[in-house]
Amino acid sequence: VADVTTRQQSITLLRLSRLLNFMKYLVRNGEAIPQPMAMADGSQVKTCNRTAMGRRILAAWRHDGRLRGVSRDGSVFVHAIDETLSHRFLDALTVEKIRG
Repeated sequence: VADVTTRQQSITLLRLSRLLNFMKYLVRNGEAIPQPMAMADGSQVKTCNRTAMGRRILAAWRHDGRLRGVSRDGSVFVHAIDETLSHRFLDALTVEKIRG
C-alpha cells in the first residue's frame, strides 16, 4: 500500500470507512442520514450521546468535506486528512443507495 497510497490517504480512507459504517448503522436502525449542516471551527458538542454527536459530525462533513472528532470535553476538532480524497468520496456518495 505504501507505494500506491500516502499515509494521509490511508488515514483518510480509514476515517471515511468509519463514517460510512456509521451511516449504515443509522439506516439499519431506521434513522435518516442527516442533511448537510455547517459547523463553526471551535464548536462544542453539548451532549453525551455518542450517536447524536456522530449525527452532528456527519452533517458537518456532508456540508464541507472536513472530517471532525470530539474530545472528551465536547470540543470539536478537525482531523488532518487528504481533503481531495474526502471531497471525491463525498461527491460520489449517493445517500439513497446506502444500505444497513
